[in-house]
Amino acid sequence: MNEVSQSMTEQPLPMPERSQNVIMGSQSFVSVLWRSIAGELYKIRRRAMSKILSTIAIATVVLALLLTNTTASQLLPNAIYNIISFSNFIGSILFIILAGTIVGGEYSVGSIRLMLTRGPTRIQFLLAKIGAMLICVCIMLVSLIVIGIITWLVLNVPDGHRVDFSFLTGNWLLHTSLLILATILSLFTYSVLAICLSCWGKATAAGVTGVLIWWFLENAIGGLFTLLGSRMQNALGTFLVSIPDYFIGNNLNALRSNQQSYLFGDHAGTITDLHAGIVILFYLIIFGGLTWWFLQTRDITS
Repeated sequence: MNEVSQSMTEQPLPMPERSQNVIMGSQSFVSVLWRSIAGELYKIRRRAMSKILSTIAIATVVLALLLTNTTASQLLPNAIYNIISFSNFIGSILFIILAGTIVGGEYSVGSIRLMLTRGPTRIQFLLAKIGAMLICVCIMLVSLIVIGIITWLVLNVPDGHRVDFSFLTGNWLLHTSLLILATILSLFTYSVLAICLSCWGKATAAGVTGVLIWWFLENAIGGLFTLLGSRMQNALGTFLVSIPDYFIGNNLNALRSNQQSYLFGDHAGTITDLHAGIVILFYLIIFGGLTWWFLQTRDITS
């Protein structure tokens, strides 16, 4: 009797039939990744913080246009450049907060354990976060530019200001598009840095404060190296002066200022687009690689 009962308990239970209402999508890497990105975008859209940050960004751009709506800035090309500059300034802060939240929040509530044990793989988890941030950056920047142009039209057209579209040449469209892409790259780079630091510190505060400290150290160390190097008339001084050319902020600013030189005839910076692009790509690879290493080597139960 005992042998019969033991053999019956050792038999695996039959799996229940899946309901016809449950639709299983493709389990390929790309399909799962796209569904994960869609899930991240849905979570961002449902967060109250994302609505608050969007409101702050729109209010900042509109208020800045109201305060700078002078005769010198009434030309539409100048207004568009100001809108991009305002969006880059406020967006850098807001996207750092958002990027730190979407990663640090997973650790604070413990949902990352469920996601990594029953959901996508760890690399898909990372790419979904990064892909969702890139999409959010593109949507937000384009939306702020459109809202800014509408605000400029509301402020100037009723006063009899005639809109001159003669500036819409192929050269202007090309370099303005490159300026927008450089701004997207700037916002995205700091977002990836916030994701990396949030994953490393397992908290939102680690990502937000870490990027702010990074900003402060770059400015302080860059100014110190430039001051010391300018006073040394030797190879060491030249080396110290060249170090800030490999900082994140200086290279991102160079990408934008180089396009500004084409649009407004200003002097281009000493850092070329090729140099800046390679440096930023190197930082993105390092930040992404470190985040992947944190995820791969960390025990999620701890």
